[in-house]
Amino acid sequence: MPMLLSSFTATPEGYKTEIDEEVAILLQRLLGETITVLDAPDQESFVGALLDEDRRDEPEDPTLRVLLPPMSFDPEEAQTLRALTEDTLRSQKAERLLEIGHAISQIALDENREIIIPFDKVWAWLSGFNDLRLVLAQRLQVGSAADNEYWFDRAIKILHAPRHTPLEITHEELIGLVFVMVSWWQDSLLEAVHMGGPPTTL
Repeated sequence: MPMLLSSFTATPEGYKTEIDEEVAILLQRLLGETITVLDAPDQESFVGALLDEDRRDEPEDPTLRVLLPPMSFDPEEAQTLRALTEDTLRSQKAERLLEIGHAISQIALDENREIIIPFDKVWAWLSGFNDLRLVLAQRLQVGSAADNEYWFDRAIKILHAPRHTPLEITHEELIGLVFVMVSWWQDSLLEAVHMGGPPTTL
């Protein structure tokens, strides 16, 4: 299969990677779906929450529960903290994903496949990648190291299938493939931040 995305490397401008259009489209779709789930509140909602809510229950949407876990083991304290912080967290997460989506959308607009993350934006990107991984893991019901290893092994088989063989994968396998790519990409960026190194491809 053709190169899907490259690892990050440190440059004088920031952390550079390359990504092809097909992967960019998949990631944009995932970003859009996650932003829709977050449904970031406006400023008026913040004020209303501070004035009107003392407590707030966990959201019913399982994806939103993964993105916004309880901040305390004590149920009453968790409800109080959620009322105070949930709207702000939803907006912050949505803003990070929008920024990533904007950078990725440029791939479809021109022939340049490079993305450079400025140094001052790298932790926002890492947080955004982590949110995407959580969403995908929830969809795949990844709950253990064995589950994680299964999808990494499955992704490698898909990516290294013989080129002359028509590639037919299920919807679940497609989600698994994106889960592995996002996980690998996040690890690559974190490694570039700490160590740097030559580019590789998945």
